[in-house]
Amino acid sequence: MRRGDATANRARLQAAALDLLGRMSDPSMGEIAAAAGVSRQTAYSHFPSRQALYDELVAFLVARTADALDADLPTDPVAGLGSWLERAWGLIDQHPALLNPALFAGSSRATDPDVMAEHEPIVGGLRRLLTHAGEDDLLPDGSSPDWLVAAVIALGHAAGLEVAAGRMSATEAGAGFRSGALRLCLRN
Repeated sequence: MRRGDATANRARLQAAALDLLGRMSDPSMGEIAAAAGVSRQTAYSHFPSRQALYDELVAFLVARTADALDADLPTDPVAGLGSWLERAWGLIDQHPALLNPALFAGSSRATDPDVMAEHEPIVGGLRRLLTHAGEDDLLPDGSSPDWLVAAVIALGHAAGLEVAAGRMSATEAGAGFRSGALRLCLRN
C-alpha cells in the first residue's frame, strides 16, 4: 500500500470512530472499518485493537480541546469562568464523542494517574480560574477548586447525556450546563 493511502485510511478510521462515538454508539472495529470504507484487516493493520484507536482519539481530543479552552481566557475569574464554560460546551457540541463513556470504558485509563495528568490541560484553565475565584472569596463556602472541577465536568457529562437521550436539545443542555455551573461555582 502506498504511504498516502495508508495515511488516508488511518484518517478515515479515526473520523469514522469519532462520528460513531459522537452518536453515542459503542462500535466494533468491524463497524468502524465499514463506516470508514476499509476492511477489518486494514483497520487492524493501523490499530491493533479498538482500545489503541480510542487511546489515539483521546490524545487528539485532549490536545484539541485544551488549546481551545485555554486560549486568551479573561483573567477576571467571573468573566473567565463564563468564557471557559461557553467554550467547553461549544467543544462538546462540536465533538460529542467527548461525552461517550465507551471511549473510556475499555480500559483502566480513567483512574490511571498518568492519564489524569494527561487530561490536566483540559481542566487546567478551569482549575486556575477557580483557584483565583477562591483567592477573591468568590467560591461557595466549603467548596474547593478540585471539587468544583469534578462537579463541572460531571455536569457537562449529564447535559450531554440528556442531549443523547433526546430529552433536551443541544441549545437547552448547553444553557443549563453554563447556568448550572456558574451557580455551582460562584457565591450568590
